[in-house]
Parts: sequence; structure tokens; C-alpha cells
Amino acid sequence: MDAVSSPIGAACTAAALLAAVYFVKQRISYSRRSNVARIPGPPSRSWLLGNMMDFFLPPEYGTYEMAWQREYGPVYRLSGCLGTDRLMLSDPLALQALMHGHDFDHDRVLGTTVGFIFGKDSVIATRGGSNPCLSSPGVECVSDGDAYIASHSTGADHKRLRAALSSMFNAGATRGYVSVVQKAALEVVEFLDSQEVDGRATDVCPALHSAALRIISEIVVSDPDAVSTEYSHVNAQLAELPCNRTPASLITECIMSLLPPVFMESMFAYAPGSPPSVFRQARDLGTRFGHDIVRRKLEEAEADGVELDGDVLGEMLKSVRTKGNKHQLTDGLIADQAAVLIFSGQETTASTLTFSLWELARNPELQAELRDEIVSKADIDPDPSVLENMPLLNAFIKEALRLYPAEASTDRTATVDTVLPMSQPIRTPSGEVISEIRIRKGQLVTAAIGSYQRLESCWGPDAQQFRPSRWLNGENYQAQTLGAYANLFTFWGGARMCLGWRLAVLEMQVMIFELLRRFTFSVSPEAEVKVLMGQILVPVYKNKHGKRMKGIPLLVKRLE
Repeated sequence: MDAVSSPIGAACTAAALLAAVYFVKQRISYSRRSNVARIPGPPSRSWLLGNMMDFFLPPEYGTYEMAWQREYGPVYRLSGCLGTDRLMLSDPLALQALMHGHDFDHDRVLGTTVGFIFGKDSVIATRGGSNPCLSSPGVECVSDGDAYIASHSTGADHKRLRAALSSMFNAGATRGYVSVVQKAALEVVEFLDSQEVDGRATDVCPALHSAALRIISEIVVSDPDAVSTEYSHVNAQLAELPCNRTPASLITECIMSLLPPVFMESMFAYAPGSPPSVFRQARDLGTRFGHDIVRRKLEEAEADGVELDGDVLGEMLKSVRTKGNKHQLTDGLIADQAAVLIFSGQETTASTLTFSLWELARNPELQAELRDEIVSKADIDPDPSVLENMPLLNAFIKEALRLYPAEASTDRTATVDTVLPMSQPIRTPSGEVISEIRIRKGQLVTAAIGSYQRLESCWGPDAQQFRPSRWLNGENYQAQTLGAYANLFTFWGGARMCLGWRLAVLEMQVMIFELLRRFTFSVSPEAEVKVLMGQILVPVYKNKHGKRMKGIPLLVKRLE
């Protein structure tokens, strides 16, 4: 009997036909719902890793990314792991929609990692409406391609936490931190004097790192020495982890991206070696730090019969004890914010300050001009009114934040089918004109912050160059309003804006003010500095033994 005419054969044939029809319908539906696959981009190097080796493991940050942007424009497609597509965005209109909209969330690996390290109730884990699949039992989650999407979000948690924290980092509060920042800056001066620099190569990165840590510690918990050396070291390791990626670790990350969050968390909790061991150390030390501080504050206030301290955690604890508790906080929730505040304040500003001094060392004429402006105010304490009226100083800081954003890129996943606008259309090789990006739920999108801030259509034909005068000459290439500070995306914006951006700017103003009026900085000819992308942009060099080190050795000399 003919196989097709038999009942079993007929059933198999029908099943195959139905499967084929379903597959074709799914492909048609996908193509209608998304045009990402038709957006041009560099050819994939392999099905397994796509372009990820070039993106994550370039010789130096931007080697391939800036070349891709020049060739394909501010919106292009990269081949991700296992044949997936990753959408790269540096188009200002698309970034604006990504930032202000509610259709995107942390990607699954990032969300799970952040939740594991800093706690699922930390302000960073709930940022932008973090995915409840990562933390909440009973939340219906559905697998959709390469992402797990939740049926609702915790955006309300993020708003509550931001509201509670924002009063401690607004303009008025930040002005009150000048003395804290100046004290830390003068400690860096003392350190450099103690080294008897006198033109010798000195890595200023550790001193700047220590200063940033003492500043954020005093502001958050009223104790500049609150963070142990062990905890500080682990945070530094955490920031540098991606700098140590290998092809094997990229494959591991690809496999992890396919796992449900519960499996990822189990790997973080029990797998040997790095990075899981660093994740566990950061989580344990951070949790202990926050809860010990909160317990100590409450015990001391009760024993001494005094009010809680006026630092960030103290003010939040006071709000719990006021009538109404309008932000609906708990002592445990407040303790969970300490670790992320310390990490954010410890690593990011110190890195940008290091790059700032490097640029001054590489531009002696700019350094001399900026020093003249600072010396003209040398007999005045650097309070905000003085600092804000120093045009070149502020232009210099804007340029440093433009070229060296702490977070050079960040990934988001679409939680619904959505559309992103573009400031200019894309013409595909087939001649099709794409004027908007149709994105399917589950699509991974990379906000290429560093690329946007080197986009020639926004910053001029010399966007790759460090030139503070672009902020002084009335040049205005930027078409869209993005971030809160100088139209930069460094601090994000809208509901996702970095709470401490004013403090970061103040630290840079005061530190440059105090250092430049006392020292000169020049490039050490023996140090070949490279910029690598970790959790933040990291400067590295090789010491005399050939070992790669974080930092930048500069020739530092005391002014007469």
C-alpha cells in the first residue's frame, strides 16, 4: 500500500503540511512585525558568535564600533550569538524614544546579574520597570525567542525609590556636598605631595578612586572610611570583569542567555571561578554593608536619644518613621540601596577623572589655558557659584564626559512589539527605504552611548577629537534633547536618569580645580595607554614587567 494513502501516512503528510504552513505564517508574521533583519550591518563572522568577538573583544574600545557607525550609520544590525540579531542604536531620535518610553527593559542576563549582585529591590534592579520574571513568584512569564517577558512590571517600585533618593541628590542637596568633595580633593593633593612626584611617573588612578569612594561613603552613610578595603577591591574587580572576557567566556554568556533566570541565579550562586565568585563576594559584602549600617544607625540613635544622621540612608530611615511614610519604604529596602550607591559612586567618577587628567597631559596648551582660568580664582573657595562661572573648566568637563562616558553601551530587550523612530531613513542594499524600526517583542537592542557621543551629525566633523572649544564657540549640531546635562547621554535621562549626575559633575569641577592649580601633568613616554570596555570604560597600561594594569601613569610635577 502506498505510504501516503495509508491512514498513518496521510496523518504524517497532513502534519508536515500544517507545520510548513505554520512556519511560513510565522515567518510572514515576523517580517511584518519586524524589519530588523533587513537593516544593513557588518557580515557575521560565525553562526556561533556572530560579530560579538569584534564588539566585546576589540584591541581597544571603539576599534570596530566606530568603523561600523561610519559605514552603516547610527542604526545598524549586528549578528549576535547563535544566529540572533542585535540592533545597535546611536541615532538620537531612536535613543530618545528608547529612553523615555516604557517598551524596553534590562535584557535577561543583565537583569538577572544586577538583581543577584545588588538585590532585586535595589533602585538599579527596578530601573525602568525591571522584569518581575527575575524576582517575583506568581508572575506569569512567557518565553518569547531569546527573552522571558513578564505580564507586568515593577516600574512603580523604581518610582518610589527614585522619589525617596532624589531629594538627596537634587541641586540644593548637591551644593551642600562641596566641603565633602573639597576635603577629598585635598587628600589627593596630600597623596601626590607625599609621593614627592617632582616629574616622576605616577599612577593617579588609585588616589582618584579612593577619593571618589570616600566622597560617596560620607554622603551615603556619614563615614568616609565605612567601606572596607576588601569590599572596595571587589567592587573594582566587578567593574573590570568584562575587560577580561575571552572567546570561551563569550560562548558561556551565549549559552546563559538561553537559560531561565532561576538557572542563571543557580550558576551565580554555586559555580566556581570568576565571574560567579566575584558576583557572590560583591553580593555578600554589599548586603552585609547595607544592613550593618542601617542596624548601627538605628541602634545609635535609640541609645543616644538623638535624631538619625542627615546622610542619604539616615534621611530615608527618617522618612519611614514619619507619619504616612509617603514613599512606603522599609528598613530592609533602604539597606538594599547602599551597595548600588557605593558602587556607582566609587567606580564611574574616578574613571572619568582619570581620563580627564590624561587628556590634559596630552594637551599642554589646553592645560595651561585652563590653569590660567583656575588661578584667576585661586583666592576663592570653589563653591558652586564660582565653579559654574568658569567657562573653560565646564567646557572641558563636558568634553570629557562626551568622549569618556562611564557606561559606553547598555542593552535593553523589547517587552512588547513596538516602533522606534529614526532621525534619518536607511536605504537597504535592495533599495528599500526604512523610515522607522519595527521591533518584535524579545528583540535585543544596544544603546550605543559612546557611539552617539562621537556621531558627526550631532557633534561635528571632528567628533572623534577631544576639543572643549566646541562648547564655547556656539556650535550646535545636536538635533534632539537627550540627557539632563549638556545634551549628553552619559547620565541617561528622563525616568532613567542617573540620580547622582550633579554630584559627578561637582566632583570633576572641584578635583580639577584643586589639582590643576598645584600640579602640572604630562604624558609618560613609557606608558602605552588603551581604553577598554568593562562595566565602565577602563584605562589600562602595561607595567615594566609586562603585566596589564588599570590606570594611567602620568608625569606629575608640583608648581613652584
